Amino acid sequence: MNKKNQILIPAIVCVFIVSACTSPLPGSTNTPAQTLSEPAVPNTVTAQTETPETILPSVSPTITQDLSLPTPTLIPTRSAGPLIIVTYQIKEFFPVESLSFTTVQGQSYADVELKNQGTRFPDRSFYEGMTYCIQNELDGASLIACVGYNQGGTQSWVTLTRDGKEIYRIDTGSGFPVSPLQGLWVYDHHWVLETVHITTHQNGNATSADLVGQISVDGDLINERLNYAEAFSFQTIDGQPFFFFKRDGKMGFSYAGTETPLNYDTIPHYGCCSGAVLNPQAWTDAVAFIGQLGETWYYAIIDVLDRP
Repeated sequence: MNKKNQILIPAIVCVFIVSACTSPLPGSTNTPAQTLSEPAVPNTVTAQTETPETILPSVSPTITQDLSLPTPTLIPTRSAGPLIIVTYQIKEFFPVESLSFTTVQGQSYADVELKNQGTRFPDRSFYEGMTYCIQNELDGASLIACVGYNQGGTQSWVTLTRDGKEIYRIDTGSGFPVSPLQGLWVYDHHWVLETVHITTHQNGNATSADLVGQISVDGDLINERLNYAEAFSFQTIDGQPFFFFKRDGKMGFSYAGTETPLNYDTIPHYGCCSGAVLNPQAWTDAVAFIGQLGETWYYAIIDVLDRP
C-alpha cells in the first residue's frame, strides 16, 4: 500500500465519567485524605526569558489552503504548508478495545493493521519509587519532569528540573486516574512540557472530571499567551513542533508556528483504560487521530507532504 494511504493508529474518546476505576495514584493511599497544609505551588516559574518564536503561531495565521469539511476520500485532498491531511470517514465502529472500523467505501480495518505504521518516539518515562517521571536532554543538560501529589492524592502538580535543580512548577489540579504529566519534549534548544489540569466533580458514587491540556514552552504557558481553551498532544513532526488546540469552540493544529483549522466538534484525547486506544497516535513523521463532526466520525492522518 502506498505510504500516503496507510492508516496509522487512532486516537481516543476521552472517558470522563469514572465510577469504578480503582487504579491507585502515584503517592496516594486508599485512606481518606488528611487535612494537611500543601506546599506552595505557583502556576508557573519562568525558566528563561527568551520567547520561543518558532512554536508560537500568530493569532491571525496564514493558511495555505481554505479547508472545507473532512471528506471520505482516500486520496489526500487537503494540505497545510508542508503537511498533507488524509481523511477517512468511518461508517461503523467495532468494539473500542480492538479499535476496528469500516469506512464508507466498505473497507475494514482491524487493530493489528493499524499498528507499526511508522517510527515511534522512544519511551522516556520511568518511576522513581511511586513517582511518575519523564526524562529528556537539552543542550547537554538533564531534564526530568515528575508528578507530585499531596498526602491524600487529592491535589497534584508537575515539577521540572535541569541537572537536579527545579526550574519550573505548574499546578495540575485534582488527583485522577489520568496522569497530569503527558510529555516532556525538546527541539531546537527549547523544552516543552505537556500537562493536564484536572477538575473533578462528585455526583453520588460517580466521579467526573474536566481535563484541560496545557503546553508550556521554556516556562511560557502558551494557553494564556494564545488564548487557547486547551492545547494537547504535543509532538514533533519531521523535527518541527506540532500540537492540537481548541479556541473559541473550534479545533485546529499548530505546526512550525502556523495554525490550521480543523472542522471537528471534538478530537478525543486523554482517554484512560479502554478508551485510551482512541487517543492521538504519534510517529516521528506523522500523527493519526479520531475526529467527530456532528454524528459522523473520521479517522485522519497528518503526514509530511514530500516525505520519501
